[in-house]
Amino acid sequence: MKILDSGKQEEDITTYYKQNGTAYALYGIVNAWIMRGYKETPAQMVEIPYNLLKRHGKDSPQV
Repeated sequence: MKILDSGKQEEDITTYYKQNGTAYALYGIVNAWIMRGYKETPAQMVEIPYNLLKRHGKDSPQV
């Protein structure tokens, strides 16, 4: 399964980089969780991206 297909770049370059950035950010969060030995619960892990967005002035979606 290909998550990111470098062969197909979007017409809208902003969308292309936003999608790639989001994918790698989520990968990094999950990787850090694994490296920490799964210390946080899955529920806590759901909140982490939302809290990161809040710090940057974005509204978080309702969960």
